[in-house]
Amino acid sequence: MNKQKIIKNYLNHIEIYKRKNLDSLYKETRQVLKLQECIEEYEIEEINQFDSDLFYFIIKWYRSNTRSKNATINKNLKLLERIFKFNNLEINHNLKKLSDDTIRFQPIEEKNLKLILNYLNDLDINYKNNQVYQLAFFLLLDTGCRASELLEIKTKNINFSNNTIFLEYTKNGDNAHVFFTKFTHDKIMNLVERNKSIDTDYLFYNYDKKRKMKVDDLDFFVRKIRDDLDLNRLHLHQFRKTLGTTLHNNGVDIYDIQQILRHKTLEMTRIYVESSVSRIKNIYDHASDWYDD
Repeated sequence: MNKQKIIKNYLNHIEIYKRKNLDSLYKETRQVLKLQECIEEYEIEEINQFDSDLFYFIIKWYRSNTRSKNATINKNLKLLERIFKFNNLEINHNLKKLSDDTIRFQPIEEKNLKLILNYLNDLDINYKNNQVYQLAFFLLLDTGCRASELLEIKTKNINFSNNTIFLEYTKNGDNAHVFFTKFTHDKIMNLVERNKSIDTDYLFYNYDKKRKMKVDDLDFFVRKIRDDLDLNRLHLHQFRKTLGTTLHNNGVDIYDIQQILRHKTLEMTRIYVESSVSRIKNIYDHASDWYDD
């Protein structure tokens, strides 16, 4: 099959079946287009299988033309396999993926979290999108939602009587419920009230650009927070990890944290949960009290 047709077929497919979540559609489309740029330089025009030659070419191309780490290259190799399977083309290699060189996101340090929360609280919520950004970051921390899931929250799915939000869209494709506390309860109600003046089903609306809020918008603002507070590193996903670690440090069972964060496996939850030094020290002090003063 012609290599341009292989990519085009898949792009048409995701355009139809991923329109429910535009952020997900845009993200995968960017990945596919980058992969298309790579495939264009592959010397063979007609490709009928994903073989070892193509496998090695992909790796070399990404290493030569991008700053991608192994984890990102692996994702693109997996995406290409998905594209080939969609086109009923053979996967004809038994090669292992590259070793994982991912630098795991750490939970936000307590002192930095206080700075961030104070920064958000001090925002002038009457100025442009400040109210929207403030609530978005508070809810990232309060619910443990992924950013793409957060922006798909519909007002009709918020239950203020039991502080629960029904998610129609999740990363895993399943419906789910997340929870919020009094920390964000009134702020959600205030934004819902503001949104009555516009035509939107969604909680998060970009008032500047007059459209639904996108993950790129949140990425912009998290960089602004990082730069304004002179933090070394800050990423949207750190808020989710911070919730997991905070719950663990406060004694919540890891199996319950798995349910709250909606992980498929306990192993993934273990990655998210990091005990603080003070918690470990307290456990040690309690368990090692083997002598009397």
